[in-house]
Amino acid sequence: MNIKVGKYAGFCRGVKDAVNRTFATARQSTEKIYTDGELIHNPQTLDMLKSRQVIKLDDHELDRARGKTLVIRAHGISPQRHARLRRLTGRIKNYTCPDVAKVQATIKKWSRRGYAVVIFGKKDHPEVIGLLGYARRGYVIYRPEDIDPLPRMDQVLLVSQTTMSQEDFDRIQGRMRRRYPRLQVVNTICDATEKRQEEVRQMARENDCMLIIGGKNSSNSQRLYEIARKYTPSYFIEDTREIGKLDFSGIKN
Repeated sequence: MNIKVGKYAGFCRGVKDAVNRTFATARQSTEKIYTDGELIHNPQTLDMLKSRQVIKLDDHELDRARGKTLVIRAHGISPQRHARLRRLTGRIKNYTCPDVAKVQATIKKWSRRGYAVVIFGKKDHPEVIGLLGYARRGYVIYRPEDIDPLPRMDQVLLVSQTTMSQEDFDRIQGRMRRRYPRLQVVNTICDATEKRQEEVRQMARENDCMLIIGGKNSSNSQRLYEIARKYTPSYFIEDTREIGKLDFSGIKN
């Protein structure tokens, strides 16, 4: 069997930076480091961090970080949550992905101009929850039909969760323009996401089978799997233990 590994396989730069900086913070500390939720959506990496005394805290556990070092995850958080964490502990390490930070700044700028903000993404995703905090009037849509219930608005900005599909964003944008003729659009899908999605699309066309390896709760990995299976039989796995359960009969590439 011929096996080809994608050129863009692995963590994107924002996630890699957050992980590396958190490991470095842990090495320099003699006490536990806490993260506000999952640093990234990858269980194996989270287990490695936990072994180095980096502990994930859920919302109801945040008091444990009082006076301790607290890391803001790659997905980013809202200004309101940042203020809450600042009151809890002054020792905050902000490792928000730079691409997410750009979306936060974009929403903040256009909101100050009086624009309502529509975010294309999953409303329960940590990145989107954080982005909404920067909008004075914010709405989240995931499917084209989610546009219909939106209110009448004169000034509207459309942005995207950074890991969404470019194809889906284009469809959303077209329908939004018909509803809001004065729509302003800023494409905030990060270039690493675009490149990875396009590579998966091309590799799926050229191979008999695709393996997407990533955290099952990772929006980014889920999107790659959805793209791959449109073109070829595909599997979405987290680790090597799952490979033995897969059927590669007749697969050459």
